[in-house]
Amino acid sequence: MSEVSNRSRALACVTVTATVLGVCSAAEGFRPSDRITKNGLGTIQIGMTVSQIADRSGRRPDVTYFNDRSCGTAKLGSKVYGMFSHGRLIRIDVGTSRYRTRKGVHVRDTVKRVYARYGRRISARPHAYVPGGKYLRVTTRNRRIVFETNASGKVTSVVTGRIPEVDYVESCA
Repeated sequence: MSEVSNRSRALACVTVTATVLGVCSAAEGFRPSDRITKNGLGTIQIGMTVSQIADRSGRRPDVTYFNDRSCGTAKLGSKVYGMFSHGRLIRIDVGTSRYRTRKGVHVRDTVKRVYARYGRRISARPHAYVPGGKYLRVTTRNRRIVFETNASGKVTSVVTGRIPEVDYVESCA
C-alpha cells in the first residue's frame, strides 16, 4: 500500500470516530463546553418538562417516580442525573469533571479553588454522611449550586436546582 493510501485511511478513521463521538454527545444532550449554572446544564434548564428535554437532547428521560409524581429521578447523561416533580426538571446532579461552572469549578477541584472562585458567596455546612466533608452552597434567589466535598477537600459532585430540592441529601427525601 502507498503512504497516501494509508494517510487517507487514517484520516477517514479519525473523521468517522469524531462523527460518532459527536452524535453520542448530541444524543446525551450535553457538550464538553456546556456550563453548570444556577439554571441548569447547557441547554437543559431547571423547570423544563420531560418533552422539552427530549426536544433539546434527542433523548426522552425515563423518569422513575417514587410513591407519587411529586418526586422522581432519571439519568440525563453519563454521570448526570435529573430530579423531576410532576414532569418538570427541578434539580441536576453532576458527578463528572467533564462540565464546569461559569467560574470554572468542576468535580475533582479543591475546596480552596471553590472558595477562590466564589468567595464570600459561599455558605458551608457539614456533609450528612461523609465525616470531614462539606456542602458548599452558592445561592441566588430561589436557585442554588451545591459543591459536595469529601474529607480530602475535593469536590465529588456539583448539584444545581431549585430550593429546597437542591439541598435534599437522599435524592427525593
